[in-house]
Amino acid sequence: MEERNWLLRTFPDARLFLDMSQKPATANRLKSWGGGLVILGLLLLMFFCWQRPQPSTSSPPLRVRIGYQPLAINLPFFVAMERGFFRTHGLDVEAVRFETADAAADAMLRGDIASDFCLPMLTFLAREEKLPGSFLVYGFQIDTPEHSHEAILVLADSEIQQVSQLRNKRIGTFPGLAAKSYLTEALVKAGFSRADIVVEPLQVQLHLQALRGKQVDALLAYEPTISIATAAGFGRVVERAIFPRYLQNPFPVTVFAMPRAYALAHPKEAEAIVAAVADAIEVISRSPGEANQTVIKYTSLQDTNVASTLNQPLNVLAHDVDTKVLQEFVDWHKKVGLLESSIKIEGVLYRSGQKRSPAK
Repeated sequence: MEERNWLLRTFPDARLFLDMSQKPATANRLKSWGGGLVILGLLLLMFFCWQRPQPSTSSPPLRVRIGYQPLAINLPFFVAMERGFFRTHGLDVEAVRFETADAAADAMLRGDIASDFCLPMLTFLAREEKLPGSFLVYGFQIDTPEHSHEAILVLADSEIQQVSQLRNKRIGTFPGLAAKSYLTEALVKAGFSRADIVVEPLQVQLHLQALRGKQVDALLAYEPTISIATAAGFGRVVERAIFPRYLQNPFPVTVFAMPRAYALAHPKEAEAIVAAVADAIEVISRSPGEANQTVIKYTSLQDTNVASTLNQPLNVLAHDVDTKVLQEFVDWHKKVGLLESSIKIEGVLYRSGQKRSPAK
């Protein structure tokens, strides 16, 4: 009896065999066959019980599509992807490339992607103004004079030595609303009339080609374009950090955003996205040069030495940023005519662990 109980505890499937052995007819047959066959049968049964696959107790990762642009400023996304932070937090992320932030913002509004990194503040605000309650913002990138991803870039032998010499010069910019608008306002603040400013939007992959071919006189360039040109010797920086130097310091240049409807419908995925980004920000803060190496996979930069020296803005989550500074910046957009009305920034912030109702 003791052996039977042990066998049942260890191999529950043995019960059928043992029950059969208790029936008189079956017992007689077993006795006639001999104890050897009984032992053999039990051994075979134990083998197959051991081999039977056990059901998995872990849940499969949640599939999420996240957008990015091929610019170094998308660094938190690149680090989270390459370090496996999304998967650590239970997500299987499909990276979706967009050539412009406007296209990424519209994709979020359609529900095509769950989030995008580095939407320019103006791109986000313009859509939030037209469709209130569309977005939640869980992080920001802050430009300062010491930490900035943008600069005025010219050819090394250009006659342009300072910003004031850009009057009536052709300046290439990233396509979309934000780059052109922010550059224009910065140059107006520097003393230009609007008639003095000539802006030519170009796809980012054409920036250096246009500069070297003298189709433009200067670029409002972003990393890694700046570092590629200066490292190769044909580019020169006239002035870095145009936005914080001429508009506002610190300058909240971009946001990490999610569609509000998605965050409310998929709270687990939303929390996981924020947690993965938090891990990435910690790595960037601790080892910026090493983190910058992840840019190579997602942008035109291929030189690891150049990658380690890229200039980057500061990355912060929504609960770490001064809302007063943010609100002043949002109000500035209305003051200079980039928005028709002001937006209360507190109403669009997503702070991890807090559930938010749709905006009124």
